[in-house]
Amino acid sequence: MKIRYANCWEDAEVVLRALEISPRGRYLLICSAGDIVLSLLSKKPQKIIAVDTNPAQTACLDLRKAAFQCLSYQQVLAFLGITHSTDRICTYHQIRDRLTEKSAIFWDTNHDALRAGIIHAGTTERNFHRFRKWFLPLFMNRAAGSSLFTSTSDNHQRKILSRVTESRRWKLMTGILFSRNIMKTLDLGRTPSFYNEIPDNIGAYVRRNIQRMITQAPIHDNPYLEYIIRGNFIKTRPFYLQEKNFNQIRHYLNRITHYISDIVDYLENTNDTFNGFYFSDIFEYMTDDQCHHVLALAVQHSRPEARIVYWSTLRSRPLQVIGNTHIRTQDDIAQELFQHNRAFFYSDLSIGEVS
Repeated sequence: MKIRYANCWEDAEVVLRALEISPRGRYLLICSAGDIVLSLLSKKPQKIIAVDTNPAQTACLDLRKAAFQCLSYQQVLAFLGITHSTDRICTYHQIRDRLTEKSAIFWDTNHDALRAGIIHAGTTERNFHRFRKWFLPLFMNRAAGSSLFTSTSDNHQRKILSRVTESRRWKLMTGILFSRNIMKTLDLGRTPSFYNEIPDNIGAYVRRNIQRMITQAPIHDNPYLEYIIRGNFIKTRPFYLQEKNFNQIRHYLNRITHYISDIVDYLENTNDTFNGFYFSDIFEYMTDDQCHHVLALAVQHSRPEARIVYWSTLRSRPLQVIGNTHIRTQDDIAQELFQHNRAFFYSDLSIGEVS
């Protein structure tokens, strides 16, 4: 049982707009690290259910909830690993009794992750660390990387990044780093056989997404890019960690319930209905029949005009292909929002509305 994602690498602000959160609505989400789950509280929903098959991921959400409940804003930043701290284990013991039993057992045996700051504790974050240590210096020095986030104008940043992405060295190295053989060795939640089924060149896919981000999305306030380049959220913050949202998130924490569960198992065994479903990128890992089944369950548990939102990455999963006759596609909204997406790992955003 390991933390695969210590942060949610999906743009929470895009997700919030895609779901059109109702102040009295009920929402079902894939948990991941809990960032987007907490972000939804800024819109005062009535209830949030977060599910994940990996107990380490629900433990990440549970620990964030406990920190928000017990600590000041600055203390939360220090405890999670954004700012400096020398007493995170002491802080952990102050908030431990707010955790579920399973979460407490998990963190009791993962003090190294607590000591370093949990935002750095995932497999994905360790992969970013290797990239930053061994490969990024080939393209960009530390001063250039820092300068990307010191101005509110994106022109300077785009020039720096364009020099990198237009170089032959960049094309060569991304071709190597994102080759099928390398991707199979990274613990990103996909089986090695998954990459054999991808027809496209993965390195070219990554280059296209980064180029889109450079030319279309904001750079200076991009926390996902800053973490990859600088190793932390130094100048920028994910939505749930922005100070303006702190008190509201803390006030509504009791509206979150999380379960260690497969999404299908949960939907097949609940009587709840929802105003929105956020499926992250789970359809990447499913057969067409499995995708159809999940969407049919979502329709079954939908309130009127419920929103269904999810991402595609290497494997395209548009609603036109895996959709349900009771789901109206919202392609114009999805395409407009995708242009603002600052997390450049995804190739597509899908939004549907249950009729």
